[in-house]
Amino acid sequence: MRKLITCIIVAIVAALGINAQTIAPVTPGGATSAPQCKTIKPGLNTAYSLQAVEASSVATPSRKAPARKVAAAFPSGWNRCVATYKSAAAKTWGDGGSSVNVEQDGDSITIVNFCVQNSVLKLQPTGTAGEYLIPIWQVVGNSATYGDVVMAPFHIVAVTDSTGKTKNYLQVDSTAAGVKVTATSATSLQFDGMWGMVVKSGDNAGAGFYVGQDGNIVPSNATMTWKVLGDNSTYGCYLVAKQDGDSISITNFAGGGLTIKTPMTSRKKFNIGGYVASYQKAYNNILGFKIYGEDRYKIIDSVKAQTFIHNTTLEAEADGDKAVTWGPWTTLATYMGVIHVNTGFYTQGRIDFDNALTWPEPKTPTGLKGDGTEQNPYLIETVADWKTVAAASHDGVQFYNQYVKLTADLDFTADSVPAIGSVATPFYGTLDGGGHTVTVKLTTSETRQGLIGVLHGGTVKNLNAAGEFNFNGTHSGSIVGLATSHFTIDNCTNSATNY
Repeated sequence: MRKLITCIIVAIVAALGINAQTIAPVTPGGATSAPQCKTIKPGLNTAYSLQAVEASSVATPSRKAPARKVAAAFPSGWNRCVATYKSAAAKTWGDGGSSVNVEQDGDSITIVNFCVQNSVLKLQPTGTAGEYLIPIWQVVGNSATYGDVVMAPFHIVAVTDSTGKTKNYLQVDSTAAGVKVTATSATSLQFDGMWGMVVKSGDNAGAGFYVGQDGNIVPSNATMTWKVLGDNSTYGCYLVAKQDGDSISITNFAGGGLTIKTPMTSRKKFNIGGYVASYQKAYNNILGFKIYGEDRYKIIDSVKAQTFIHNTTLEAEADGDKAVTWGPWTTLATYMGVIHVNTGFYTQGRIDFDNALTWPEPKTPTGLKGDGTEQNPYLIETVADWKTVAAASHDGVQFYNQYVKLTADLDFTADSVPAIGSVATPFYGTLDGGGHTVTVKLTTSETRQGLIGVLHGGTVKNLNAAGEFNFNGTHSGSIVGLATSHFTIDNCTNSATNY
Protein backbone atom coordinates (compact mmCIF):
# COMPACT_ATOMS: atom_id res chain seq x y z
CA MET A 1 0.00 0.00 0.00
CA ARG A 2 1.37 3.37 -0.96
CA LYS A 3 2.40 5.66 1.80
CA LEU A 4 -0.02 8.56 1.82
CA ILE A 5 0.98 12.05 2.78
CA THR A 6 -0.94 15.25 2.95
CA CYS A 7 0.44 18.69 3.34
CA ILE A 8 -0.52 22.26 3.81
CA ILE A 9 1.42 24.50 1.45
CA VAL A 10 2.54 27.83 2.87
CA ALA A 11 1.33 30.27 0.26
CA ILE A 12 -0.87 33.26 -0.24
CA VAL A 13 -3.80 33.39 -2.59
CA ALA A 14 -5.00 36.95 -2.38
CA ALA A 15 -8.31 36.36 -4.08
CA LEU A 16 -9.11 33.49 -1.76
CA GLY A 17 -7.78 34.99 1.44
CA ILE A 18 -5.08 32.39 1.93
CA ASN A 19 -2.60 33.40 4.62
CA ALA A 20 1.17 33.07 4.71
CA GLN A 21 1.26 31.41 8.08
CA THR A 22 3.17 28.15 8.41
CA ILE A 23 1.46 25.17 10.01
CA ALA A 24 2.58 21.58 10.12
CA PRO A 25 1.47 19.09 7.45
CA VAL A 26 -1.32 16.69 8.34
CA THR A 27 -0.97 12.92 8.08
CA PRO A 28 -3.88 10.66 7.04
CA GLY A 29 -4.55 9.86 10.69
CA GLY A 30 -5.02 13.51 11.50
CA ALA A 31 -1.92 13.92 13.69
CA THR A 32 0.60 16.61 12.84
CA SER A 33 4.08 15.59 11.81
CA ALA A 34 7.32 17.37 12.58
CA PRO A 35 8.56 18.94 9.31
CA GLN A 36 6.85 22.18 8.41
CA CYS A 37 5.88 22.84 4.82
CA LYS A 38 8.43 24.61 2.68
CA THR A 39 8.41 26.03 -0.82
CA ILE A 40 11.02 24.80 -3.27
CA LYS A 41 11.91 27.57 -5.70
CA PRO A 42 14.91 27.86 -8.02
CA GLY A 43 16.93 31.01 -8.48
CA LEU A 44 16.32 33.37 -11.37
CA ASN A 45 16.80 31.83 -14.81
CA THR A 46 16.91 28.34 -13.28
CA ALA A 47 14.62 25.49 -14.30
CA TYR A 48 13.41 22.74 -12.02
CA SER A 49 14.89 19.42 -13.04
CA LEU A 50 13.94 15.89 -12.02
CA GLN A 51 15.52 12.62 -12.92
CA ALA A 52 13.17 11.17 -15.53
CA VAL A 53 10.96 8.27 -14.46
CA GLU A 54 9.95 5.71 -17.10
CA ALA A 55 10.61 8.22 -19.82
CA SER A 56 12.75 6.14 -22.16
CA SER A 57 10.10 6.03 -24.88
CA VAL A 58 9.19 9.72 -24.70
CA ALA A 59 11.02 12.66 -26.25
CA THR A 60 12.17 14.85 -23.33
CA PRO A 61 13.40 18.28 -24.45
CA SER A 62 15.52 20.13 -21.91
CA ARG A 63 16.14 23.88 -21.84
CA LYS A 64 18.34 23.25 -24.84
CA ALA A 65 16.83 23.00 -28.31
CA PRO A 66 13.64 20.94 -27.90
CA ALA A 67 13.02 17.68 -29.70
CA ARG A 68 10.53 17.50 -32.58
CA LYS A 69 9.45 13.87 -32.32
CA VAL A 70 5.92 13.27 -33.65
CA ALA A 71 3.83 10.45 -32.20
CA ALA A 72 2.08 8.46 -34.91
CA ALA A 73 -1.03 7.97 -32.75
CA PHE A 74 -1.77 11.70 -32.82
CA PRO A 75 -2.10 14.24 -35.63
CA SER A 76 1.17 15.86 -36.70
CA GLY A 77 2.34 18.30 -34.06
CA TRP A 78 0.33 16.80 -31.16
CA ASN A 79 3.43 15.36 -29.54
CA ARG A 80 5.07 18.80 -29.36
CA CYS A 81 2.83 20.87 -27.09
CA VAL A 82 2.60 23.88 -24.80
CA ALA A 83 1.12 23.69 -21.31
CA THR A 84 -0.17 26.80 -19.53
CA TYR A 85 -1.56 27.05 -16.01
CA LYS A 86 -2.56 29.50 -13.31
CA SER A 87 -0.91 29.70 -9.91
CA ALA A 88 -3.04 28.64 -6.95
CA ALA A 89 -0.82 30.76 -4.71
CA ALA A 90 -0.30 34.12 -6.35
CA LYS A 91 2.33 35.37 -3.91
CA THR A 92 4.39 32.19 -3.90
CA TRP A 93 4.34 31.10 -7.54
CA GLY A 94 3.45 33.02 -10.67
CA ASP A 95 1.28 31.81 -13.53
CA GLY A 96 3.39 29.60 -15.74
CA GLY A 97 3.85 27.26 -18.63
CA SER A 98 6.12 24.61 -20.05
CA SER A 99 7.10 22.81 -23.24
CA VAL A 100 5.65 19.32 -23.01
CA ASN A 101 5.56 16.13 -25.05
CA VAL A 102 2.45 13.97 -25.24
CA GLU A 103 2.26 10.33 -26.24
CA GLN A 104 -0.53 7.77 -26.33
CA ASP A 105 -0.05 4.19 -25.14
CA GLY A 106 -3.25 2.25 -25.68
CA ASP A 107 -5.94 4.00 -23.67
CA SER A 108 -3.44 5.92 -21.54
CA ILE A 109 -1.70 9.24 -22.19
CA THR A 110 1.78 10.20 -21.05
CA ILE A 111 2.80 13.85 -20.57
CA VAL A 112 6.47 14.69 -20.15
CA ASN A 113 7.88 17.96 -18.71
CA PHE A 114 4.59 19.31 -17.36
CA CYS A 115 5.41 22.12 -14.88
CA VAL A 116 8.67 20.49 -13.72
CA GLN A 117 11.48 19.48 -16.07
CA ASN A 118 11.57 15.71 -16.74
CA SER A 119 8.32 15.05 -14.87
CA VAL A 120 6.27 12.19 -16.32
CA LEU A 121 2.49 12.14 -15.83
CA LYS A 122 0.55 8.95 -16.58
CA LEU A 123 -3.10 9.71 -17.38
CA GLN A 124 -5.45 6.79 -16.94
CA PRO A 125 -8.91 6.61 -18.57
CA THR A 126 -11.83 6.79 -16.13
CA GLY A 127 -14.28 4.89 -18.34
CA THR A 128 -16.06 8.09 -19.38
CA ALA A 129 -15.22 9.23 -22.89
CA GLY A 130 -12.57 11.96 -22.90
CA GLU A 131 -11.94 11.84 -19.14
CA TYR A 132 -8.65 10.86 -17.52
CA LEU A 133 -7.20 10.75 -14.04
CA ILE A 134 -3.72 11.22 -12.62
CA PRO A 135 -4.01 9.05 -9.50
CA ILE A 136 -3.22 10.77 -6.22
CA TRP A 137 0.37 10.23 -5.03
CA GLN A 138 1.54 9.19 -8.49
CA VAL A 139 5.33 9.51 -8.56
CA VAL A 140 6.13 11.89 -11.43
CA GLY A 141 9.89 12.10 -11.01
CA ASN A 142 12.83 11.97 -8.68
CA SER A 143 14.86 14.94 -7.49
CA ALA A 144 18.52 14.32 -6.69
CA THR A 145 18.08 16.67 -3.73
CA TYR A 146 14.58 15.90 -2.45
CA GLY A 147 13.81 12.37 -3.61
CA ASP A 148 10.52 11.25 -5.16
CA VAL A 149 8.08 13.94 -6.28
CA VAL A 150 4.37 13.14 -6.46
CA MET A 151 1.29 14.69 -8.09
CA ALA A 152 -1.75 15.34 -5.92
CA PRO A 153 -5.08 17.21 -6.04
CA PHE A 154 -5.41 20.24 -3.77
CA HIS A 155 -8.27 22.16 -2.19
CA ILE A 156 -8.77 25.03 0.23
CA VAL A 157 -9.44 24.28 3.89
CA ALA A 158 -10.44 26.61 6.69
CA VAL A 159 -8.35 26.27 9.84
CA THR A 160 -9.44 27.85 13.13
CA ASP A 161 -6.65 28.65 15.56
CA SER A 162 -6.78 28.79 19.37
CA THR A 163 -8.04 32.38 19.31
CA GLY A 164 -11.03 31.43 17.18
CA LYS A 165 -9.66 33.15 14.07
CA THR A 166 -10.27 31.24 10.84
CA LYS A 167 -7.80 31.28 7.98
CA ASN A 168 -7.81 29.56 4.60
CA TYR A 169 -5.00 27.27 3.48
CA LEU A 170 -4.09 25.12 0.50
CA GLN A 171 -4.05 21.43 1.36
CA VAL A 172 -3.75 18.14 -0.46
CA ASP A 173 -7.24 16.74 -0.96
CA SER A 174 -6.63 13.19 0.24
CA THR A 175 -10.31 12.34 -0.31
CA ALA A 176 -10.00 12.80 -4.08
CA ALA A 177 -9.01 9.95 -6.36
CA GLY A 178 -6.58 12.16 -8.24
CA VAL A 179 -6.26 15.08 -10.64
CA LYS A 180 -8.93 15.16 -13.33
CA VAL A 181 -7.89 15.83 -16.93
CA THR A 182 -10.36 16.20 -19.80
CA ALA A 183 -9.70 15.87 -23.54
CA THR A 184 -11.58 18.95 -24.77
CA SER A 185 -10.80 18.11 -28.40
CA ALA A 186 -8.78 15.65 -30.41
CA THR A 187 -5.63 17.66 -29.69
CA SER A 188 -6.14 19.48 -26.40
CA LEU A 189 -6.21 18.56 -22.73
CA GLN A 190 -7.62 20.51 -19.79
CA PHE A 191 -6.61 20.13 -16.13
CA ASP A 192 -9.54 20.74 -13.80
CA GLY A 193 -9.23 22.18 -10.30
CA MET A 194 -6.18 22.57 -8.09
CA TRP A 195 -3.17 20.32 -8.33
CA GLY A 196 0.39 20.31 -7.10
CA MET A 197 3.76 18.60 -7.22
CA VAL A 198 5.22 17.93 -3.79
CA VAL A 199 8.07 15.99 -2.18
CA LYS A 200 6.87 12.55 -1.14
CA SER A 201 8.89 11.82 1.99
CA GLY A 202 11.93 12.62 4.10
CA ASP A 203 12.86 15.85 5.87
CA ASN A 204 11.25 17.89 3.08
CA ALA A 205 8.04 15.86 2.91
CA GLY A 206 5.25 18.06 1.64
CA ALA A 207 7.48 20.76 0.22
CA GLY A 208 5.83 22.15 -2.88
CA PHE A 209 7.49 22.52 -6.26
CA TYR A 210 4.34 24.18 -7.57
CA VAL A 211 0.62 24.31 -6.84
CA GLY A 212 -1.51 25.24 -9.83
CA GLN A 213 -5.10 26.03 -10.71
CA ASP A 214 -6.50 24.40 -13.86
CA GLY A 215 -4.35 24.24 -17.00
CA ASN A 216 -4.40 23.56 -20.72
CA ILE A 217 -2.22 21.61 -23.13
CA VAL A 218 -2.44 22.40 -26.85
CA PRO A 219 -0.22 21.55 -29.84
CA SER A 220 2.72 23.81 -30.55
CA ASN A 221 3.16 25.37 -33.98
CA ALA A 222 6.42 27.23 -33.42
CA THR A 223 9.78 26.84 -31.68
CA MET A 224 11.80 29.58 -30.01
CA THR A 225 15.56 29.32 -29.57
CA TRP A 226 18.11 31.68 -28.03
CA LYS A 227 21.74 31.83 -26.98
CA VAL A 228 23.11 32.92 -23.61
CA LEU A 229 26.24 35.05 -23.34
CA GLY A 230 29.18 32.84 -22.38
CA ASP A 231 27.29 29.63 -23.19
CA ASN A 232 27.65 28.00 -26.59
CA SER A 233 24.48 25.97 -26.12
CA THR A 234 21.20 26.83 -27.79
CA TYR A 235 18.23 27.02 -25.43
CA GLY A 236 14.67 26.62 -26.60
CA CYS A 237 10.99 26.11 -25.94
CA TYR A 238 7.77 25.34 -27.78
CA LEU A 239 5.33 28.15 -28.64
CA VAL A 240 1.76 28.59 -29.80
CA ALA A 241 1.48 31.39 -32.36
CA LYS A 242 -1.78 32.77 -33.72
CA GLN A 243 -2.33 35.46 -36.31
CA ASP A 244 -5.43 37.64 -35.93
CA GLY A 245 -5.63 40.13 -38.74
CA ASP A 246 -2.55 42.34 -38.55
CA SER A 247 -1.61 41.12 -35.05
CA ILE A 248 0.16 38.03 -33.77
CA SER A 249 -0.09 36.42 -30.34
CA ILE A 250 2.69 34.23 -28.96
CA THR A 251 2.16 31.93 -25.97
CA ASN A 252 5.05 30.61 -23.84
CA PHE A 253 7.67 33.13 -24.98
CA ALA A 254 11.00 31.96 -23.48
CA GLY A 255 9.08 29.27 -21.60
CA GLY A 256 7.25 31.72 -19.33
CA GLY A 257 3.78 30.42 -20.16
CA LEU A 258 2.27 33.86 -20.79
CA THR A 259 0.81 35.30 -23.99
CA ILE A 260 1.97 38.46 -25.70
CA LYS A 261 0.00 40.06 -28.52
CA THR A 262 1.61 42.61 -30.80
CA PRO A 263 0.85 44.31 -34.14
CA MET A 264 2.68 43.17 -37.26
CA THR A 265 4.02 45.79 -39.66
CA SER A 266 4.38 46.02 -43.40
CA ARG A 267 8.16 46.22 -42.82
CA LYS A 268 7.94 42.53 -41.83
CA LYS A 269 8.71 43.25 -38.18
CA PHE A 270 6.82 43.16 -34.91
CA ASN A 271 7.74 44.54 -31.52
CA ILE A 272 8.27 42.11 -28.63
CA GLY A 273 9.80 44.59 -26.18
CA GLY A 274 7.95 45.82 -23.12
CA TYR A 275 5.67 42.78 -22.76
CA VAL A 276 5.62 40.66 -19.60
CA ALA A 277 7.05 37.25 -20.51
CA SER A 278 7.05 35.52 -17.12
CA TYR A 279 6.33 35.84 -13.42
CA GLN A 280 9.15 34.86 -11.11
CA LYS A 281 9.92 35.29 -7.44
CA ALA A 282 12.51 37.85 -6.37
CA TYR A 283 12.86 39.85 -3.14
CA ASN A 284 10.06 37.68 -1.70
CA ASN A 285 7.63 39.01 -4.30
CA ILE A 286 6.28 37.68 -7.57
CA LEU A 287 7.54 40.13 -10.19
CA GLY A 288 6.58 40.48 -13.83
CA PHE A 289 9.65 40.11 -16.02
CA LYS A 290 9.38 42.16 -19.22
CA ILE A 291 11.23 41.66 -22.49
CA TYR A 292 13.90 44.28 -23.18
CA GLY A 293 16.39 44.87 -25.94
CA GLU A 294 19.96 45.44 -24.79
CA ASP A 295 21.46 48.60 -26.30
CA ARG A 296 24.86 50.20 -25.77
CA TYR A 297 26.28 47.27 -23.86
CA LYS A 298 29.84 46.19 -23.11
CA ILE A 299 30.97 42.56 -23.03
CA ILE A 300 33.20 41.71 -20.07
CA ASP A 301 35.43 38.61 -20.20
CA SER A 302 33.15 36.96 -22.78
CA VAL A 303 30.68 35.86 -20.08
CA LYS A 304 29.31 39.10 -18.62
CA ALA A 305 27.69 42.17 -20.11
CA GLN A 306 27.30 45.69 -18.79
CA THR A 307 24.17 47.19 -20.29
CA PHE A 308 23.67 50.93 -20.44
CA ILE A 309 20.18 50.99 -21.99
CA HIS A 310 17.33 48.49 -21.59
CA ASN A 311 15.12 49.15 -24.59
CA THR A 312 11.39 48.35 -24.58
CA THR A 313 11.34 48.65 -28.36
CA LEU A 314 12.80 45.31 -29.46
CA GLU A 315 11.75 44.22 -32.93
CA ALA A 316 11.65 40.71 -34.32
CA GLU A 317 12.42 40.85 -38.03
CA ALA A 318 11.41 38.37 -40.73
CA ASP A 319 14.03 35.83 -41.77
CA GLY A 320 12.39 34.24 -44.76
CA ASP A 321 8.68 33.38 -44.73
CA LYS A 322 8.59 31.20 -41.61
CA ALA A 323 10.96 32.75 -39.07
CA VAL A 324 11.83 35.95 -37.22
CA THR A 325 15.05 36.92 -35.44
CA TRP A 326 16.21 39.65 -33.09
CA GLY A 327 19.40 40.83 -31.39
CA PRO A 328 20.62 41.06 -27.77
CA TRP A 329 17.84 40.93 -25.19
CA THR A 330 16.90 40.02 -21.64
CA THR A 331 13.87 39.76 -19.38
CA LEU A 332 13.92 42.25 -16.55
CA ALA A 333 11.75 43.22 -13.59
CA THR A 334 11.79 46.36 -11.47
CA TYR A 335 11.50 46.13 -7.70
CA MET A 336 10.34 49.15 -5.69
CA GLY A 337 10.81 51.28 -8.80
CA VAL A 338 14.60 51.23 -8.46
CA ILE A 339 16.19 47.78 -8.39
CA HIS A 340 16.47 45.97 -11.72
CA VAL A 341 16.51 42.18 -11.64
CA ASN A 342 17.29 40.46 -14.93
CA THR A 343 17.50 36.83 -15.91
CA GLY A 344 20.65 37.02 -18.00
CA PHE A 345 22.07 38.46 -21.20
CA TYR A 346 20.93 36.69 -24.36
CA THR A 347 22.91 37.35 -27.50
CA GLN A 348 20.16 36.54 -29.98
CA GLY A 349 16.67 35.11 -30.36
CA ARG A 350 14.74 33.29 -33.06
CA ILE A 351 11.26 31.87 -33.66
CA ASP A 352 10.63 29.26 -36.34
CA PHE A 353 6.97 28.90 -37.33
CA ASP A 354 5.42 25.80 -38.83
CA ASN A 355 3.49 27.93 -41.30
CA ALA A 356 4.41 31.01 -43.31
CA LEU A 357 3.50 34.37 -41.77
CA THR A 358 1.19 36.75 -43.58
CA TRP A 359 2.46 40.30 -43.25
CA PRO A 360 0.14 43.31 -43.61
CA GLU A 361 0.25 45.59 -46.60
CA PRO A 362 1.75 49.07 -46.10
CA LYS A 363 -0.60 51.55 -44.46
CA THR A 364 -0.75 55.27 -45.18
CA PRO A 365 -2.65 58.03 -43.39
CA THR A 366 -5.68 59.47 -45.12
CA GLY A 367 -7.10 62.98 -45.08
CA LEU A 368 -3.77 64.82 -45.09
CA LYS A 369 -2.17 67.00 -47.70
CA GLY A 370 1.10 65.67 -49.12
CA ASP A 371 2.40 62.21 -49.91
CA GLY A 372 4.95 61.73 -47.11
CA THR A 373 8.07 62.31 -49.23
CA GLU A 374 10.79 64.75 -48.21
CA GLN A 375 9.81 67.01 -51.09
CA ASN A 376 6.06 66.78 -50.38
CA PRO A 377 5.62 65.87 -46.67
CA TYR A 378 2.32 65.18 -44.96
CA LEU A 379 1.12 68.52 -43.63
CA ILE A 380 -0.29 69.17 -40.17
CA GLU A 381 -2.21 72.42 -40.55
CA THR A 382 -4.81 71.99 -37.79
CA VAL A 383 -5.52 70.20 -34.51
CA ALA A 384 -7.59 67.75 -36.53
CA ASP A 385 -4.58 66.97 -38.74
CA TRP A 386 -2.46 66.23 -35.65
CA LYS A 387 -5.15 63.85 -34.42
CA THR A 388 -5.21 62.17 -37.84
CA VAL A 389 -1.46 61.51 -37.68
CA ALA A 390 -1.71 60.25 -34.07
CA ALA A 391 -4.65 57.96 -34.90
CA ALA A 392 -2.79 56.58 -37.94
CA SER A 393 0.28 55.84 -35.80
CA HIS A 394 -1.82 53.87 -33.32
CA ASP A 395 -3.46 52.03 -36.22
CA GLY A 396 -0.15 50.61 -37.40
CA VAL A 397 1.27 53.44 -39.56
CA GLN A 398 4.87 53.89 -38.43
CA PHE A 399 5.81 56.57 -41.00
CA TYR A 400 8.97 54.66 -41.83
CA ASN A 401 11.16 56.86 -44.10
CA GLN A 402 8.27 59.31 -44.34
CA TYR A 403 8.08 63.02 -43.56
CA VAL A 404 5.55 65.07 -41.62
CA LYS A 405 5.62 68.87 -41.22
CA LEU A 406 3.70 71.40 -39.10
CA THR A 407 2.61 74.54 -40.90
CA ALA A 408 0.95 76.37 -37.96
CA ASP A 409 0.87 76.67 -34.18
CA LEU A 410 -1.58 74.27 -32.52
CA ASP A 411 -3.63 74.88 -29.37
CA PHE A 412 -4.73 71.80 -27.39
CA THR A 413 -5.55 73.61 -24.13
CA ALA A 414 -9.24 72.88 -24.60
CA ASP A 415 -8.65 69.35 -25.87
CA SER A 416 -6.48 66.33 -25.08
CA VAL A 417 -3.39 66.04 -27.24
CA PRO A 418 -2.88 62.44 -28.46
CA ALA A 419 0.70 61.19 -28.63
CA ILE A 420 2.13 60.21 -32.01
CA GLY A 421 3.74 56.75 -31.76
CA SER A 422 3.42 53.97 -29.17
CA VAL A 423 5.39 50.94 -28.01
CA ALA A 424 3.48 48.75 -30.44
CA THR A 425 3.89 51.19 -33.36
CA PRO A 426 6.70 53.68 -32.68
CA PHE A 427 7.21 56.74 -34.87
CA TYR A 428 9.99 55.99 -37.36
CA GLY A 429 9.63 59.04 -39.59
CA THR A 430 10.78 62.65 -39.55
CA LEU A 431 8.57 65.26 -37.89
CA ASP A 432 9.57 68.84 -38.69
CA GLY A 433 7.82 71.32 -36.44
CA GLY A 434 8.79 74.20 -38.71
CA GLY A 435 9.51 76.31 -35.63
CA HIS A 436 5.87 76.14 -34.55
CA THR A 437 4.54 75.62 -31.03
CA VAL A 438 2.08 73.05 -29.73
CA THR A 439 0.35 74.36 -26.59
CA VAL A 440 -1.28 71.81 -24.32
CA LYS A 441 -2.97 71.30 -20.97
CA LEU A 442 -2.57 67.59 -20.41
CA THR A 443 -2.98 65.37 -17.35
CA THR A 444 -2.42 61.65 -17.91
CA SER A 445 -1.55 58.51 -15.97
CA GLU A 446 -0.55 56.58 -19.08
CA THR A 447 3.09 55.70 -19.74
CA ARG A 448 5.22 56.89 -22.67
CA GLN A 449 3.38 60.14 -23.20
CA GLY A 450 4.45 63.37 -24.89
CA LEU A 451 3.87 65.07 -28.22
CA ILE A 452 5.70 62.02 -29.55
CA GLY A 453 4.94 58.99 -27.39
CA VAL A 454 7.64 56.60 -28.66
CA LEU A 455 10.34 57.59 -31.15
CA HIS A 456 12.39 54.73 -32.61
CA GLY A 457 15.07 55.45 -35.18
CA GLY A 458 13.24 58.62 -36.25
CA THR A 459 13.76 62.37 -36.09
CA VAL A 460 11.92 65.22 -34.37
CA LYS A 461 13.17 68.74 -35.09
CA ASN A 462 12.19 72.41 -34.92
CA LEU A 463 9.28 71.73 -32.55
CA ASN A 464 8.29 73.71 -29.47
CA ALA A 465 6.06 72.66 -26.56
CA ALA A 466 4.20 75.08 -24.30
CA GLY A 467 1.40 75.02 -21.72
CA GLU A 468 1.16 72.38 -18.98
CA PHE A 469 2.00 68.67 -18.75
CA ASN A 470 1.00 66.66 -15.69
CA PHE A 471 2.56 63.20 -16.13
CA ASN A 472 1.66 60.51 -13.62
CA GLY A 473 3.07 57.68 -15.72
CA THR A 474 6.66 56.67 -16.45
CA HIS A 475 8.77 57.32 -19.57
CA SER A 476 7.06 60.59 -20.42
CA GLY A 477 8.30 63.97 -21.60
CA SER A 478 7.02 67.12 -23.26
CA ILE A 479 8.55 66.64 -26.70
CA VAL A 480 9.23 62.87 -26.63
CA GLY A 481 8.11 60.35 -24.03
CA LEU A 482 10.50 57.52 -24.91
CA ALA A 483 13.24 57.66 -27.53
CA THR A 484 15.11 54.49 -28.51
CA SER A 485 17.71 53.28 -30.99
CA HIS A 486 19.46 55.82 -33.24
CA PHE A 487 16.96 58.66 -32.87
CA THR A 488 17.50 62.38 -33.45
CA ILE A 489 15.92 65.26 -31.51
CA ASP A 490 17.15 68.57 -32.87
CA ASN A 491 16.36 72.23 -32.18
CA CYS A 492 13.33 71.51 -29.99
CA THR A 493 12.33 73.63 -26.98
CA ASN A 494 10.00 73.17 -24.03
CA SER A 495 8.53 76.11 -22.16
CA ALA A 496 5.66 74.07 -20.71
CA THR A 497 5.24 73.50 -17.00
CA ASN A 498 5.90 69.85 -16.16
CA TYR A 499 4.59 68.07 -13.09
